Amino acid sequence: MELTPHERAARQTPPVALPAGQSMTTADGVALTWLGQAGFVLDAAGTRLLVDAFISPHPDRQTPPGGVPASYGGLAGVLATHEHWDHLDLPSWPGLAAASPSAKFVVPQPVVDQVTAAGLPPERVLGAVPGEPLAFGDATVMPVKARHGVHVSDAYTFGEEISGGACRYLGYVVSIGGARIYHAGDSIDYPGLAERLHELDVDLVLLPINGRDA
Repeated sequence: MELTPHERAARQTPPVALPAGQSMTTADGVALTWLGQAGFVLDAAGTRLLVDAFISPHPDRQTPPGGVPASYGGLAGVLATHEHWDHLDLPSWPGLAAASPSAKFVVPQPVVDQVTAAGLPPERVLGAVPGEPLAFGDATVMPVKARHGVHVSDAYTFGEEISGGACRYLGYVVSIGGARIYHAGDSIDYPGLAERLHELDVDLVLLPINGRDA
């Protein structure tokens, strides 16, 4: 069977194991730092984004917190893919907002009320919708649907049934520094996802290890 160019590249390029707290730089010049769990810093060309950063102390952590909120200055955007506390670390967000007073805070549209209730000014909170891009300096963020669940009882869905028809779980394709990086949040695979990522010409994927079956 003939492989597509993306499939050939995937077979030729081994996965990268990045220790928590250490950075790698892509061929396009994007500095990528893993913070443990699903948290990453993406930094290129003067634009710095924080995605799913879980930096609060917690007894169940397997890696130490990646710094305190005050250490994350100069952020253009802070993104969370969904509302679980190890992705949307609300206790840390007021500190992040103070450390980066120009940063915008991005969550799926149905989760905006949780963020403003935690004390963030509404004008700094953006409700993300699949297919509607967001701009942060030289970076662009394209929200993509994710299939997940708030509880086991509603997994795996897009959360539309409990959110008035809106998508409650997202991944983000971040175009930054000449690279396109897909952060999947906690999504499992679903029909149409691979085709959507192919359309967006993704260079690097950050994937969870989860789910109850293949």
